[in-house]
Amino acid sequence: MTPPLNKPDQWPRWQWIIVLLLPFVLYANVLTGDHGYTLDDAIVITKNQFTQQGWAGIDDIFSHETFVGFFGEQKELVAGSRYRPLSVASFAVEIAMFGENPWISHFLNILFYALTGALLFVLLFELLAHRFGKWQFTLPFMATLLFLVHPLHTEVVVNIKGRDELFSLLFSMLALWGSLRWYRQGAAKYLVLAGFSFLLALLSKENAYTFVAVIPATLWITEEVKGKKLAAVTLLLAGIAAVGLFWRLQVVGSIATSNPITELMNNPFVGATANEKWATILYTWGKYLQLLVWPAQLSHDYYPYHIRLTQFSDPWVLLSGLLYLVGAAVAILGLIKRWWIGWALLYYGITFSIVSNALFPIGTFMSERLIYMSSVGFAVAVAWLLVQLPAWRKTVAPHPLSGTWSAFRAYARKNSIGVALLLLAMVGWGWTTIERNPVWQSNETLFLTDVQHAPGSAKLNNAAGGVLYDRSQQPGRLPQQKQQDLQQAQQYLEKAVEIHPAYFDAWKTLGNVYFYLNGDYKSAINAYKKAGDEAAIKNILAIGQRLQNRGEPKAALFTLQAYHELRPMDPVGITWLAQSLMNNGQPQRALTLLNTAITQHPDYPDLYLKRGLVYGQHLGQIQQSIADFEEMVALAPQRAEGYENLGVAYAMMGQPQQAITFLEQALQRNPNNKQTHANLATAYAAIGNSAKAREHQQLAQ
Repeated sequence: MTPPLNKPDQWPRWQWIIVLLLPFVLYANVLTGDHGYTLDDAIVITKNQFTQQGWAGIDDIFSHETFVGFFGEQKELVAGSRYRPLSVASFAVEIAMFGENPWISHFLNILFYALTGALLFVLLFELLAHRFGKWQFTLPFMATLLFLVHPLHTEVVVNIKGRDELFSLLFSMLALWGSLRWYRQGAAKYLVLAGFSFLLALLSKENAYTFVAVIPATLWITEEVKGKKLAAVTLLLAGIAAVGLFWRLQVVGSIATSNPITELMNNPFVGATANEKWATILYTWGKYLQLLVWPAQLSHDYYPYHIRLTQFSDPWVLLSGLLYLVGAAVAILGLIKRWWIGWALLYYGITFSIVSNALFPIGTFMSERLIYMSSVGFAVAVAWLLVQLPAWRKTVAPHPLSGTWSAFRAYARKNSIGVALLLLAMVGWGWTTIERNPVWQSNETLFLTDVQHAPGSAKLNNAAGGVLYDRSQQPGRLPQQKQQDLQQAQQYLEKAVEIHPAYFDAWKTLGNVYFYLNGDYKSAINAYKKAGDEAAIKNILAIGQRLQNRGEPKAALFTLQAYHELRPMDPVGITWLAQSLMNNGQPQRALTLLNTAITQHPDYPDLYLKRGLVYGQHLGQIQQSIADFEEMVALAPQRAEGYENLGVAYAMMGQPQQAITFLEQALQRNPNNKQTHANLATAYAAIGNSAKAREHQQLAQ
């Protein structure tokens, strides 16, 4: 028999209003604070070329893997890649309408969170009211309140990128509500709504695929749906899931990666035995339960080795396994006997499976945002337990008042322990949420706070060191402040490479810190070598250039030779090394180096410029230097240096008129060069043109 629908006058409107307003109260300090873009917001918003195009980028967003807009190419960072275009497209719309405005993005995230809570309340109310009576709405109300205040959701709500999680749950629950309405009313429009909402959920995040099982299980348990109607809903969802999967495959290709992922920051189980892997996975399952009950020391990062590899002999692993076995047994029994607590546990298990690391690797041990969808089941299970708790007293005097408030007071008296625990959770979790929000104000506040909570994470130590280094380079930073920033950055970065010795990003930043902290260019070079990527190797050249420009010839020579050993054919490095050899009194070595380089790079003008300087300034072979400068002019006629040096060379040969010809050409290309004006003053004086000599001397001054 189809259960009756709730009539409008049965709706608990004041509870619904509280549910809608509560998120704005909890996250008010996000809207009143100076919260900007943080963490992965750069990948999907501020540095995503598709998002930044606004309306014009939406087609590319839907036709490429999610991170292509940031990296410029598809990267196999985790198994299956990522295809979550709906949230990214919403960011593109925001850019088109408001530009980069994080306040708007934060407001919308809170609004979507509030709508999710409202929909959850409506859904639970409709599922339960016909079963337990009008005032049983306390279970939906309790469950929704517990869901909304939970501190684990701060990452999803306050990190703007978390909109993929918000959309995934919101549209998945809308699909469930549409399926329920279709079953109860038989109107095809609700089935269309369910199918379309489910497709939107699939385009938001992969978690939504689990609702292929959640929705039929819900109808089976709560509505006792079976036969053709249950089959119709299941086939519809399975068909849309197949369409979504086909769509995804057309964009990102195969679900499986073509090569094994061996980078620890994308596969935390690299080097782990099978025993360690599965024991650690089971440990994280228990850690999720602990955080759901007692959300303390929160962190956005659970990378190696904030969670450490463990063994099945660990008592916490055994306890976790026992809890999940009991939960699975109750869920299965609840499915058979259609228990509501069974639904809550079954929902938790189904939605958790896809992020559990059991089916496929997710790229990290665990993450607070990943439990967002599953926390609905936890909230419902806790609310169910609270409803079952007795009163402080066995006899309760009737309340003389009538109406809504009277009924609530009567319920509170009847279930005083449950209400007291609910209020305790509301105050504790709500306060923790409010305190957690400011941590997400910026990358600096986020990384420097969470590294205290997760000191064993290589990724977080690297991130903390990185923001401190960046802060040290900000204009206006006092020397003492810069010193403190760099010292702290060094500690975090050295901890990162201690945890993960092959952490290339950490080595690269550490090289910068070594150089800027105390000028330790040798340690910096060693760090850049360990980083090994092209950007780090280029930093060795940059240090050599800086040392040479600030008059440290020996240090510059050591650094530039190190770069040359790594990139022996780079003409830029060769020109700088040749100059450094000249500065250190080794012109013959510079000449040999340049002769070899010119055979490899005959069209690179700076090589001829440097060889001309060796001939002219150090070996006294002016004719050879003129030939090289002429070659440089032929290769780069737009540059002033070749003409400048030709002018100087002719002046040295006692041909001031010829010198003036070339120096004037240099001046045309670089009219504000002090040295060119000084050389012209000397040349004009040599031919007796004192007026021109004075003019250029004044310009030089």
